[in-house]
Amino acid sequence: MKRYFVEHVVDTPMSVGDRHEQQVGPRAILFNIPNRNASIHIFDSLSPDKRYGIKTSNGLGIHIYLDADDLDDAVRVAKDICEVLLSTLSFASLSECPPANWRRAYEAAPGLTARRYRQYFNYHVPGTMQQINTHIYSDVFRTIDPLPDERILRALTWFRKALSQDNAYDELVHYWSVLETLDGLLQASLAELPLGFTNTNRGRFKEPSSGKGMIRFFVRRLHYKPDQYWRLKNTRNDIVHGLVPLSRALTKKIWKQLPVLRQSCIAALGYVLGIRPQAEKAISEQILARGEPFSGHMEVDIDFPVIPPLAQIGKQPWIEFPPNKLTLDINENGTLNAKIDVKIGKTVVSNAKLLGDKIDFAVYGTKRRSNLAATHKSRDGIVSELTPREPNS
Repeated sequence: MKRYFVEHVVDTPMSVGDRHEQQVGPRAILFNIPNRNASIHIFDSLSPDKRYGIKTSNGLGIHIYLDADDLDDAVRVAKDICEVLLSTLSFASLSECPPANWRRAYEAAPGLTARRYRQYFNYHVPGTMQQINTHIYSDVFRTIDPLPDERILRALTWFRKALSQDNAYDELVHYWSVLETLDGLLQASLAELPLGFTNTNRGRFKEPSSGKGMIRFFVRRLHYKPDQYWRLKNTRNDIVHGLVPLSRALTKKIWKQLPVLRQSCIAALGYVLGIRPQAEKAISEQILARGEPFSGHMEVDIDFPVIPPLAQIGKQPWIEFPPNKLTLDINENGTLNAKIDVKIGKTVVSNAKLLGDKIDFAVYGTKRRSNLAATHKSRDGIVSELTPREPNS
């Protein structure tokens, strides 16, 4: 195990100091997690200039020193620690808090001169685009004038939220909320299932006290067996009620069930809205697109012999990464190509020195699907292909 430093930033209304205290400088609090051998410094992330006449808050910065096997492991473990911290901070402060973003990381073992340093970057360029099919949307649009039942609108909101979830557990729960919101409408429009209907795992079939409309829809419209409904519902209950540990096996099961549940939601929404079957089928056949900005990280070796304590926020190394070095073009297939021409001089590395001429890049596309290809030119002029990376689920 080696010692590493990792920094995250998060855009949140939470702060350590009040507005008056922030004018003097960022306030901070320090925590230790002994069983992880981790030291954590949470501080106010302030705007670098007084563009509005005062220092303004950009949310929170989080510095973590921890033990890990390598740089990738350090980033992963630090992310887990950070999300636990932010969830508990959000709970204790009753404040909104989105997921944190990585900023930089490096090996922080004492006594080293050369250290591997990683810095993350983001460009406001979408990695994936999903073109609106006007024929499909015209069929959907005609169902909203006059506005449908409020329950349908709420179910559409749940579905929209589900498509935005990074976490498989959250996505499944949101899809199930779509169906639960439509349960009363489905129950009113679909006939009761007969008592003699077979149900392999539960003996003779009997409709549940809640979810009657959902199971009727699964059986009568989707032609599923009741067992399939119960498997999905049991997975939802396992998550929401904490009936089983959130294990890797459960995660794998959820990934298999998500497409089934997503298609069920599309079918249920299409049914209550009265969308033509052809349009509903066309929606289902589309590939799920989740936007993620064109982003990635760069790695270099730096000469940085003295590791600063957590309280010295401004003493960590940093590389100025000029955004005007990114150029884009589109090939005949509509693929977005990005070229990054970076020539980093030693003078642009704050608090450290750059070692050697090698600059390694990793470029990320979207979480599910990417049309992104990218190249970069290293300091010696060699152009190499960069393959979009699938972030951890």
